[in-house]
Amino acid sequence: MICVRHIEPGTFSVVRMRKKYEAVLFDLDGTILDSFDLHSKVYYCMFQEKGYPTTMEQVRKHIGNTMECVLDGCGIPKEAQPEIVQEVDNYYINCEEDLMENLVLEEQVIDVIEFLKREGIKTGIVTNSKHALLMEIIRINKAEAYFDLLDGARADSLNKKVRCAGSIRKLGVTPNTVLYVGDTGHDIDLARECGMDICIVWHHFGWEKDYDMLVKEGRPDYVVDELKEILLIVTGAM
Repeated sequence: MICVRHIEPGTFSVVRMRKKYEAVLFDLDGTILDSFDLHSKVYYCMFQEKGYPTTMEQVRKHIGNTMECVLDGCGIPKEAQPEIVQEVDNYYINCEEDLMENLVLEEQVIDVIEFLKREGIKTGIVTNSKHALLMEIIRINKAEAYFDLLDGARADSLNKKVRCAGSIRKLGVTPNTVLYVGDTGHDIDLARECGMDICIVWHHFGWEKDYDMLVKEGRPDYVVDELKEILLIVTGAM
């Protein structure tokens, strides 16, 4: 099987694949959805309403990490964090309608998922975003029928590594046959810890601050410019 491995965006070398992936798991934010402004505004407004002197600059600096890291980075006291975790869903669901309605999946997502399904490859989303928000985004995009698995953070299951391992088991595959598609160093770490291969999507709304450094230091298995290029990695056919 032939796949394309990027040396850098726009540059390709062809290598022979010895295995076929049985599942592709996607990160959500910054990978298949441009949601940075939404998350930044929701957290900022929530902190302001609760009386925490957090600036938008602080929030935007830490968005992209786990929820715990965002709360810690914005100076939210540990004793106050459980309440915020419980309440954050309401802030998302009740935020400005125009922000939610603009959460449109990247234009190639549905075509990519449909192709993978025809090839018998299972698909899912595993994200740090809360599960209720994930399901609302799927509803807005009328994408309920496309993914085999949808897993967002819940108050009692924030650990993405644990949830990702559980998702692999639910799909009935082994980690070394799964490709995880993300956009940050956190996604590289997650994939490696769970035994998956990692593909980084390098595009304009990704959350990584320095992609050159990410590729140099993180050494992901693949880097692509567009989601559709994943098809060549997974199946050897575009």
